[in-house]
Amino acid sequence: MKKLQTFFNVYLALVLATCGTSERSTTDQLPSGAEYYFSIFGDSRDGNDMYSVLQNRSVMVGMPRAAVHLGDMISTHQSSEQWPSFVALTETYYQAQKFYPVIGNHDVGDARSYDLFLAVFPQLAQPGYEVEQIGECFCIFTNSEDLEVKPGVIGPTQLAWLEAQLSSEAAQKARFRMVFTHRPPFPQHHHRDKPLQPTDTLHQLFQTYKVTAVIAGHEHSYSRLEKDGITYVVSGGAGSPLHTSAGPDAAFYHYIQVSLLNSALQFRTIDHTGKIRDDFKIELPPSSDSAAGL
Repeated sequence: MKKLQTFFNVYLALVLATCGTSERSTTDQLPSGAEYYFSIFGDSRDGNDMYSVLQNRSVMVGMPRAAVHLGDMISTHQSSEQWPSFVALTETYYQAQKFYPVIGNHDVGDARSYDLFLAVFPQLAQPGYEVEQIGECFCIFTNSEDLEVKPGVIGPTQLAWLEAQLSSEAAQKARFRMVFTHRPPFPQHHHRDKPLQPTDTLHQLFQTYKVTAVIAGHEHSYSRLEKDGITYVVSGGAGSPLHTSAGPDAAFYHYIQVSLLNSALQFRTIDHTGKIRDDFKIELPPSSDSAAGL
């Protein structure tokens, strides 16, 4: 592991020199008084050089409470050789921090690869989904590749679990509720004809329990959609080949920086050069609000 980390540290220095990102950019700094909650990446696969550049960007402003990967960490679930390099590269930046993996379709495709994924990330429970309270955020990490049903479907067991979590006292007391998934319920570009199912049921659940944001990967581009008070974000630009058909305003390498301000969560989508490509806030609701208002 140490040899792998040494190799990637040297490789990172070469990549940063090539990309001209070794100096801190003033565009991607945290706002004054902000608390750094998450750095979010999606779809790095075999693009370790770009993933490394983006991770370096993400920690130049400070260490987040948690790093989230939205899935597709390796290029094929049929091979186990890529996992050591992914783990070593990620640990270079987040050794002392919480790292939350979301299962992607390139990560898991059968029982063998599923067992391997759980061996790499033993903190993840057997069904491949979990919850965590991170600061003011109640976070749900789903599994869109659940082997109980076909890929791209949240099956009955996981749906029942999801509603139980969203309706829980912990979720209702949280100021923000965030759902992380690999496949997006409302893809806007390359996979727009293949939304996560059952889309309507999921959206109704998110409405009922006042989910703040749903963050997904899978499309190798960036998009943001506001629907019935819920923010849907797709972030799949952490190293995988870009879906250039989405156009240059969407198909770019990036990560998402989420920070807590006094009255809002601030989301910044930052590309590999440090340029902010999207910047929006979700206001903090009154503390007396419960998740469902039931």
